[in-house]
Amino acid sequence: MPITPIAPNPISTPQDAYRIQVIANLGYVADWTGGLRIYDVTTGASLGSVIIPGGTPPSTTTPGQARGLQVIGKYAYVAAQGSGLQIIDVSNPASPTIVGSYFTASSNAYRVEVVGNLAYIADGANGVQILDITNKTAPKLLGSYSTGGVIAKTVQVVGNWAYVANDTAGLLILNVSNPSAPTLAGTYDTPGNANSVQVIGNFAFVTDEGSGLQVINVSNPTAPTLVGSYDTPGTARGIEIIGKYAYIGDGTSLQVFNISGSTPVLVDTFTNSTGGTNVIRGVEVEGNVAYTAESGSVKQVEVLGLSGLSPVTFQSAVTTPADAYRIEVVGNKAYVADWTAGLLIYNVDSAGNLSGTPTTVANLSGGSARGVQVVGNYAYVADWNAGLQIIDLTGTPTTVGSVPNPSGAASTAYRVEVVGNLAYVSSGADGLVIVDVSDPTAPQQIGQYNTPGITKTTQIVGNLAYIADDTFGLQIVDVSNPFRPC
Repeated sequence: MPITPIAPNPISTPQDAYRIQVIANLGYVADWTGGLRIYDVTTGASLGSVIIPGGTPPSTTTPGQARGLQVIGKYAYVAAQGSGLQIIDVSNPASPTIVGSYFTASSNAYRVEVVGNLAYIADGANGVQILDITNKTAPKLLGSYSTGGVIAKTVQVVGNWAYVANDTAGLLILNVSNPSAPTLAGTYDTPGNANSVQVIGNFAFVTDEGSGLQVINVSNPTAPTLVGSYDTPGTARGIEIIGKYAYIGDGTSLQVFNISGSTPVLVDTFTNSTGGTNVIRGVEVEGNVAYTAESGSVKQVEVLGLSGLSPVTFQSAVTTPADAYRIEVVGNKAYVADWTAGLLIYNVDSAGNLSGTPTTVANLSGGSARGVQVVGNYAYVADWNAGLQIIDLTGTPTTVGSVPNPSGAASTAYRVEVVGNLAYVSSGADGLVIVDVSDPTAPQQIGQYNTPGITKTTQIVGNLAYIADDTFGLQIVDVSNPFRPC
């Protein structure tokens, strides 16, 4: 079955839709001088909007230009071209409100990527700006990287690396382990103009405008290499990758590629029939629907019937010595929390299989590895009755820091999530435990919230912790003050 339009189609916007993000039934649209628009994507109804102030001094009389967008929790972060970064409270979709802003150096903010309390701005000719957004009402500059006047159009951050689609200079890879002083790690000069980038595993997928899709191996960030490409018929801009498929806004058409091999394979195309001259700038895929952001509209097409779809098939397996509870894959390594066997570290080959004999970090202070998250050069392990263990992964993996459960061995650390300089430990009967890991060799507990049940999993979104609390269901905790979560 071909890709087909579905209603409501199109959803009309007053200006030029550059980006769309869909969460549940809400579509958040960066609509150029139309500002941020919020729609019900099931009916097409406009729910609310806010105009971005532009000009000097800023005023809605001269609207700013909403170009990039990321929505996290109750906030929308908008890269607004000449108006820099705008932070908008969208907790009430009918009345979005600007709560904070930062006018970036080049006044040409293209895109924004938010990770924890940091916002990374692709700031046009001024390169990449890194903002501290801990205080949403007063974001402040933390660090920056100059691209020498070349236009930084998109930035994506994965671990310690920021991947920048840098127009005529291709792909830039920055080391942002110290966000106040990012440094260049590697580059790959694509044949066209790099517009957008999405990183999946060891590969960066770059839409290269007139040169289509470029697939770059970034397993060694200091020496990225081209592994495949496809020269699309139009101008490749927006990209969204779901599973083995890449959805690309290519001029006036949506191109869908199978990217399971090194060379992308075209499997389907949708060409605009309504407003067919509209350029597709942004693509968002939710479930079986692809949303395209275009001049004056957002369109919806069903992608359930893609040709080339195949069922999920078994690929490979390895036997671990104990009970594997969690796995995290970063680059060409897989980190397995393997209960009494500790932390196992496997190599991952080019086909995605675990290979070789794992490096083992066992007997983590006598605990049992239950959860793991890797950030930069450190693995953070929820180590059951031994609490949080921090392992330096440079050279021979070595435990460099630890924090016991508040109740000692009587309690149990299930999972850990690290955001910025804080580790949030799901600590069983001790509830949520917050640890300052700014110095991984000397972590310190700074806060705790005792839930009514057994805290087994926690996810942090913005200032809220969502806790799976065993028989007491979901608990939502405000962690804006990590010393006094409530």
